[in-house]
Amino acid sequence: MGGGDGKKESGATGGGSERDSLSLSLISQYNEIPLERGREIDLSFLVRIKAVAEMNEDRRAPVTLIATIDRSASMKDKLPLVKDSLKFMVQQLRDEDKLAIVTFDHEVDKLLPITSMTSSGKVLAKKAIESIRERGHTNLSGGLLAALQLLYDVPLSESTLVESIVLFTDGKANFGIKDREPLAKATKSMVNEIGRQVCVFTLGYGSDHDSDTLHAISDAGNGLFYFVENKDSIPDSFCDCLGGLLSIAAQNLVLTLTVNDELCRMVKPPLTSYVTESCPKQTYKITIPDIYCEEEKCIPIHTRLLAASSTAGCIESKAQILSCSLTYFDILRCSPKTTTATGAVLVSKEISDPVIVKEYQEDIELHLTRYDVAEAISSATKLADEGQLESARAALHRYKACIKKSVVFGLPLAKYFEETIDESLKGLASQSHYSGHGKPSMMNYSLSHYQQQSHGAGAGASSILSDGSGVIDRDTVVESFFGEKFYLIEFIAFILQHLKNLLMDHFSRTTWPLKTTDFDWVITVPAIWDAPGKRMMREAAYLAGLLTEYGSINKFTPVSYRSLPLPNEVNPDKLSLALEPESAALYSQETVGDQIESDPATSIIPRPSDYMVIDAGGGTIDITAHIEADGSIVVENIPTGNAWGGTQINEAFSKILEGIANDPGFEKFLASGDRSQNMADIIKIFYTEFESEKLLFGKEQTEEIRISLPSRFVRFHDKNLQAGIKKRSGIDYEDDMLYISKEVVESELFGPALNGIIECTLQAIKSNDNDLSTFYLVGGFGGCKYVHKKVKAAIDKSFHGQGRSCNVIVPPTPQLAVATGAAIWRKNPEKIKARRSDATYGIGATQSFEDDKHDEYYKFYNEEQEKYKCDSIFSVFLEKGELAKSDEVITASSRPSRQRNTTMKLQIYSTPDLGIQYIKDKNGKSTVTKIGQIVIDIPNPDNLPREKRLVDVTMDFSGTEIQAKAKYRVTGEEVKTVCDFLSAQQT
Repeated sequence: MGGGDGKKESGATGGGSERDSLSLSLISQYNEIPLERGREIDLSFLVRIKAVAEMNEDRRAPVTLIATIDRSASMKDKLPLVKDSLKFMVQQLRDEDKLAIVTFDHEVDKLLPITSMTSSGKVLAKKAIESIRERGHTNLSGGLLAALQLLYDVPLSESTLVESIVLFTDGKANFGIKDREPLAKATKSMVNEIGRQVCVFTLGYGSDHDSDTLHAISDAGNGLFYFVENKDSIPDSFCDCLGGLLSIAAQNLVLTLTVNDELCRMVKPPLTSYVTESCPKQTYKITIPDIYCEEEKCIPIHTRLLAASSTAGCIESKAQILSCSLTYFDILRCSPKTTTATGAVLVSKEISDPVIVKEYQEDIELHLTRYDVAEAISSATKLADEGQLESARAALHRYKACIKKSVVFGLPLAKYFEETIDESLKGLASQSHYSGHGKPSMMNYSLSHYQQQSHGAGAGASSILSDGSGVIDRDTVVESFFGEKFYLIEFIAFILQHLKNLLMDHFSRTTWPLKTTDFDWVITVPAIWDAPGKRMMREAAYLAGLLTEYGSINKFTPVSYRSLPLPNEVNPDKLSLALEPESAALYSQETVGDQIESDPATSIIPRPSDYMVIDAGGGTIDITAHIEADGSIVVENIPTGNAWGGTQINEAFSKILEGIANDPGFEKFLASGDRSQNMADIIKIFYTEFESEKLLFGKEQTEEIRISLPSRFVRFHDKNLQAGIKKRSGIDYEDDMLYISKEVVESELFGPALNGIIECTLQAIKSNDNDLSTFYLVGGFGGCKYVHKKVKAAIDKSFHGQGRSCNVIVPPTPQLAVATGAAIWRKNPEKIKARRSDATYGIGATQSFEDDKHDEYYKFYNEEQEKYKCDSIFSVFLEKGELAKSDEVITASSRPSRQRNTTMKLQIYSTPDLGIQYIKDKNGKSTVTKIGQIVIDIPNPDNLPREKRLVDVTMDFSGTEIQAKAKYRVTGEEVKTVCDFLSAQQT
């Protein structure tokens, strides 16, 4: 097939259509070059091969995997995680996929022959996995060759397009073939004998494995080597490896490059580690390994244009400098393909210097840097192998300095290059550390840069489940539907980082590129959230890099018994948390005079001074009452609400569908094939099909809602659906469509949630002392026609019973009310003058004992101070229901409890009650809840006595977050103060 035009202004053309798995393009660093007699010009190009962005599961090529597992005695404490990883692997395979399991110690056992992963095959696989027990020594060659023999014995007619071996070991070969070269030769010989595209992936664990040998095996077997540094990384490494194997887009790639020898010559061979063959007439053939979905392979090409007389015939036209063609086998389409691209540049006599295309110049420089980093790390590895650690470190430092001077310095990918150099330098700390950890890591880094091989193609989590403890702290863990565990704060951080990257990518295409630090960031949160919930969003923003140009999260921390550290607070004033009902109120007040005439629910009324906001979102209902006077707002009530948001409707529908299909939790369907694809179907049912019907329900003439069911779900559950419908009234099923009558929707789906919303709303109205009559109903769920109709009717009925009238208004685009209002608030946060405290807040304190004030039970003698003190006093800052004004703060003085302390921690407590005097009763039971602590730095370089080291702590409860500042009287300066609400359960 021929090539099509790409970005013509830069001399780049490319081939490949939307129907192909790969696209090919060729870009030039210059858009235009001058015609100048006798002058030669260096010109660089970048060949870019890009695979399709996502895998269509129905078209994925079947795979055959041979899991080859070291079960020697040293594997005892790793085998449980290896087994779990193998079980996860089994879950991801489809009926047409095949799996075999080989284990080795001093003996080799084929626990599972090559078996199709049907439901019965998966049962056999799981039994085989459970039977693995540790014993003996390490006959690595025996296990590997047995795995290769299994593939050799498969007839061509029964083979699959993707055939791979995944070998896991934690030690060195001490049985069978022990030396690297013979083992690599044996691997290559067997792969050649098989005569098909076979890949061998090796996973080396810890400091005792032979990384050189495993690298040699994976190279000989056309695969990759993974260094598994610790136990917690075992599942991730298996997932990365498996994810790639299940998303191969193309195989047998051969790239042919030809230079126009009449106009230029190749300065040096293409910069790549792939096998490159030099052919006549400045032509090169490059063999490229399998490419996975979303992967990109880029190869820099250096050419030199000959003296300008050679290009005289190309004046004011495109001179074709380079052409390339790519042949490959398209795995997703099961057919061979060819695509082409050309590199051309405009020759002009009107200019004196080449015209650079900045975006392409950076691209080319990045990949030149990538290749140079791989070379630098590879050279440092060779030096370290010879015992020259100092020379290795010096080489890496020199190249890191080069990056800082290059045009790509500061770009995200260049930062990653620097990080890999830094990690390599850590591996060179000592000869023993290099041998155990440094070398395999450095080999991984250099290989990764050389081959641009993605190590993150594993299936990701697409749903999270709360741990159900009800306590949120920095170590709260959530679980994906694959059973993988993640720290909630990091999960949120990756979401925030993704949103940030989308925004920055958008602005990067503007005339003035912006940095993350150019923005003030606002995150909206429900008003009913407590301090730890709000603090989690702030710390997640720090991790996501919203407030800095560096140091954002790049991987999940393995879940363990160790607590996550407190993240660094950088530019904290650049981030604000906006309360959602307040934001919605600001938006609604701004738009109240511009209602949509066609909707009677939004009739125009005078701007109210008293009003209530009902924010009905997906998860929560959030209600606040406001008084507006002289342009300022007072939040008059304690925020109230509940969890009867829109997802409750989805839960009710889920119960109905689970009952009809006789499949609780849809576990049967999820386990019937590829779990991630099946989960995607479930998500589509609820968050695409049902969600749109839910929001439209309540319009005139609505008699039913109709839900289109995915074909996979229908094929699996068709008989159950037919039988289940017969047991239900008001629900029909026909032609992959589920029909739910208006009566069922109102009573079973919306009924419970609306009762919860209405009950909460009426209670908020009753407890409000002000004579308000305007209600704003906002949020994605609040914009639902039926919700508005029912909430309005309930409030109308309540008011009519008192002989009063009211207005229940849904503003335009209610789903955007919170986001738009948050921007309005951030521009003028002082507009909210005061808020009611939702609880009583204070700190635990120790004071000098006073007979007429303190209880004898809490009396104790302080030997250092030589006086009687009273312990466990609840020193109250703010009472529940008290109005916290924006211009009022609370100041208290404190000093360290011990002379040697350079940090002071004030524990913060809260209670819904009034009149609490002590933080625990006489039985030792807590009377208040510890929600966090204020951590204050109090240095003491002059070794001042404790009594002179007073700190004035200022607390501000009037904002959307609890804030604290501290002034050290010793210096008269503010000291570092952190409000830590996520370590409350650890101290």
